[in-house]
Amino acid sequence: MIRAENISLTVGSRKILKPTTLEIPEGEFVVILGPNGAGKSTLLKMISGVQHSDTGYVSYDGTLLKEWKSNELATKRSFLLQNNTVFGDFTVKDIVEMGRFPHYSYKLSGFDNRICEEYLHTFNLSDRAGTVYNLLSGGEQQRIQFIRSLIQLEDETSTMNGKCLFLDEPLNNLDLQYQYAIMEQAKKSVVDRGGTVVCILHDFNIAFQYANRIIIVDQGEVVVNDERFMAMDTEVLSSIFNVKIESYTSPSGDLFFRTYNNESFDSIKNKINKVQSKIK
Repeated sequence: MIRAENISLTVGSRKILKPTTLEIPEGEFVVILGPNGAGKSTLLKMISGVQHSDTGYVSYDGTLLKEWKSNELATKRSFLLQNNTVFGDFTVKDIVEMGRFPHYSYKLSGFDNRICEEYLHTFNLSDRAGTVYNLLSGGEQQRIQFIRSLIQLEDETSTMNGKCLFLDEPLNNLDLQYQYAIMEQAKKSVVDRGGTVVCILHDFNIAFQYANRIIIVDQGEVVVNDERFMAMDTEVLSSIFNVKIESYTSPSGDLFFRTYNNESFDSIKNKINKVQSKIK
């Protein structure tokens, strides 16, 4: 379990993250939502240990984050940044293998090689293994960085208990096929095996589809932290994001969300009312 107690960050006179206390249970898929500049990435970086807090503390399973040895922590949690700049002529294989650095001293083991090959195959990137990373498309680079982050957590056991994958807007530059592939793989490889995923997203429908718990950040403050059905209140969402948000139930019973600006929403409502009046 991850616990953050009274963490905060102030830069100059601006409170990037107001004092925040929260818990993230083990084995959940947690999605963080919020407007641009709300403090989502700051919160994610703090609870992962990538960025220090001005106040308070973060602990994993009762042990303060600052007390973990860096190499041991690197096998327990991994972090995928929004932007991953790579300098030099590293190949795809080189980048993926970097995820195994915390697990070996001087050379890759048979398991290390096998897990790298398996994940490259899963994401249809085996034929890119020898390609220079910086020559690939943004979408391909994003998938490679996701693989690197994911295999950092792998070991020779069958579980991900006590491990956490942090993802900061992992769906950037990806088409729909790979957006869902990333989410499915995070769920399958981590959450379904007892680990935790904490992920920043912008798409309400993908968030609702995969999350057990949703955290909403607004103006540097956690305003919602609840299971997904309770968290995705359309009135609250509309107020936070300053657009009209409605939820609908499909014929198959699935819930989905749609956004409108006020003008288009009113126009659509009027059209629906006219059609309904004619039917009556």
